[in-house]
Amino acid sequence: MNVMSGPNAFLDLLPLWSDYDHLDRQMKAGEAVFLDVGAEMGYYVSDIGRTAPVSGKFTAEQKKLYDLYLPCFLKTERSVRPGVTQHDLEKICAACAREHLPALHDAALREAVESFVRDVESHSTLGHYQDLNVMGAGAGNDEPLQAGMVFAIEPVLYAKNLNFAVFLEDVILVTPTGYDVLSKGMPYTTEEIEKLMAQKSLIEASDERH
Repeated sequence: MNVMSGPNAFLDLLPLWSDYDHLDRQMKAGEAVFLDVGAEMGYYVSDIGRTAPVSGKFTAEQKKLYDLYLPCFLKTERSVRPGVTQHDLEKICAACAREHLPALHDAALREAVESFVRDVESHSTLGHYQDLNVMGAGAGNDEPLQAGMVFAIEPVLYAKNLNFAVFLEDVILVTPTGYDVLSKGMPYTTEEIEKLMAQKSLIEASDERH
């Protein structure tokens, strides 16, 4: 499990994994936490992820960026089908984000989205295949997807000037006619995440029972 808040959300994962204790910090109100959670079952490995507000509510700027990112994430996800390539999905995500730029007048938000477009376009894939290894094997980035393939979609919109990162990660199965989300049940919208954050944790619920 990777739990990164505030400035730690912008760290490369390798130093985070190798020096996790020294990078520990107290989360602060107004920040977001970047959650990247792995699981293993029957030797198969997978991971999912979300961004959540530490204080339970997104700020206005965070919500605006998140609400801009989400339609592009979902458009990309819904474009998965046999014959499409990983590179095609990357282009769909970048084009969607670029369409929002003319309406962005806030300099900080515009800079974050422009950086996101450049970052997505600099990669040939938005995630990774999954199998017996979380970084699994699969078709090349310009080779067509085939039914039965499983991979994660996880573009990240970094806004260093706002100390914020938007991150969703879903696990997708390519089906003969399209796709299936294997990570069903996860929240997507800011409203769904804030509602979940308002609920008692398992620890709080357990304390109340005792």
